[in-house]
Amino acid sequence: MKVLIFYVVIFILSPKVCFGKSTEKKNIVDFWCVDAVDSLTVYAGGGDGVIMKTSDGEQWYQLPTGVSTEFQTIFFLNPDTGWAGGELGTLIKTTDGGQNWQTLLSTTSNLILSVYFSDPNTGWFCTNHGNIFKSTNGGMNWQLKNSGTSDPLSKIYFCDADTGWVCGNYETVLKTTNGGDNWVYTNYQQYSISLYDLCFISNRIGWASGGWGYVLNSDNGGVTWQWQQSNTADLLVGICFVNATTGWAVGYGGSGSTGITIKSTTGGTSWQELTTGTTVRLFGLDFINETTGWIVGENGTIRKTTDGGISWYPHTLLDINQSTQNIAVSAELYPNYPNPFNPVTTIQYDIPHTARVVLKIYDMLGQQVKTLVDEVQSPGPKSVIWDGKDQQENLVSSGIYFYQLQSENSIITKKMMFLK
Repeated sequence: MKVLIFYVVIFILSPKVCFGKSTEKKNIVDFWCVDAVDSLTVYAGGGDGVIMKTSDGEQWYQLPTGVSTEFQTIFFLNPDTGWAGGELGTLIKTTDGGQNWQTLLSTTSNLILSVYFSDPNTGWFCTNHGNIFKSTNGGMNWQLKNSGTSDPLSKIYFCDADTGWVCGNYETVLKTTNGGDNWVYTNYQQYSISLYDLCFISNRIGWASGGWGYVLNSDNGGVTWQWQQSNTADLLVGICFVNATTGWAVGYGGSGSTGITIKSTTGGTSWQELTTGTTVRLFGLDFINETTGWIVGENGTIRKTTDGGISWYPHTLLDINQSTQNIAVSAELYPNYPNPFNPVTTIQYDIPHTARVVLKIYDMLGQQVKTLVDEVQSPGPKSVIWDGKDQQENLVSSGIYFYQLQSENSIITKKMMFLK
């Protein structure tokens, strides 16, 4: 081996992760994101691979995702088709309303902070390392686009297949008019304020929210932005407008202890604080019209309003541990060692009961390199060695590769590096 490399990876996390997150194991998870498809169908994503759903706007139940990583973003194009992303580049998709999920090869191990699709085929996601990826086949394959930044990008949104925006650290707002192939900075003042969320109600009118109570508004498609007074210095990590006048924002205090919800009926020029009946930190919100919306936060918090935020009521959620009895135990895939490697590396995994197991290697383009395992195996820990060769026994090029384990409802992908 000609090169010895040590890697130290520092993850720059979203505000939902880095402020006061407890490492204590809890029975009730924190919810980081919510997406309301209509007045009846709503999804919420959170820690420990938990995605909750309501089909009547009232009663919530847990969906079998098959993963255990934390979800930071969830987006549904319609009641049946949706995507969720989060830690370690985890990205999953459903086409049957969440009853079954497919793990997608995102080609990144970074934290996915936002995912959005403009139609069943065309979608994008952004990460905490400034990456923007695009798919044109429903998420099966992804291409990395040049964002021009390595700073965290927190939210991505498109009003059609061509025009979109993404926001992030240092008041960054990027815009594209060619489907994400190229991105340009919009006019902004480069302070140290991070922007955590944005929303547009048309191709011209939009808002963004961030640290220190920042709210920005644009009426020319994001070319320029104007600061709006929110009357709070709290972190505003979520913002949602349903028309040119009515919108809401949620967040929590800088100390990370108390949640806040504010509302504007003047297009963001003035705001009033709402009483939601909870003081926990709030991380996400979504409204479908001027009256009906949901907020989510820590300790399993999901609250709904049907009068625009005047009154809120909680939803009773099962203890997450209690509801796992309906979910099959998932397979486990462990980090390969050594990594980086030359000439060989060992991949270990564990399956809960007898099942067909498929373990494959993919390159950065998502193309299959080699099948290491494809057989029915008994339960228990397993290991397999990869020698850096493809299916034709040719030595592969140096670079990043992905190994993917498929077993029943579980599809797990991890990253490794081969050095010549």
